Amino acid sequence: KVIDVDSFVDWYCVNEIAKTFDGRFRTSVYMYYDPSDGLFHMGPDWDFDDSWGGSNFEDRLNTENFYMNESGWYLYLFSNDKFVQLVKDRWNSRYQEALESINALQIKANEIKVSADMNFIKWDILGTEAFTSAPGYKDRKTYQSEVNFMKKWIKDRLEWLNEAINEL
Repeated sequence: KVIDVDSFVDWYCVNEIAKTFDGRFRTSVYMYYDPSDGLFHMGPDWDFDDSWGGSNFEDRLNTENFYMNESGWYLYLFSNDKFVQLVKDRWNSRYQEALESINALQIKANEIKVSADMNFIKWDILGTEAFTSAPGYKDRKTYQSEVNFMKKWIKDRLEWLNEAINEL
């Protein structure tokens, strides 16, 4: 009665896909109240610096396993069969689009390649350990190898979630 359920479903899906560290209600979790509908809305999605398979901390490199549905309010929301069904419905309505977005990721990576190259000239970090580098970082010595790593991680994550969400 007090939340915009659709915004909570969407926020969950995005953060579950990304295995967003801060999305587990540590920091950078936002919501707002909209007086026009009298509801609290989840979002905006924010702070993805420690997500998308970029770290093995808390098993987030693993593309399997749920990460968000036992965090914060989602522990309670997932005990509600209607909420679970809404998650499944939303997931199934957007799954194919999510898979296709992996192609868009490569297009965007190509668009910003010049900037990425300049970044790695200034900050020579490819193939080196950073804050929470995912295993295999020593072998990823090019911008494209990092893009490929992320694309594969997202594809594998989406495929696992597709089965797991539909089994909820």
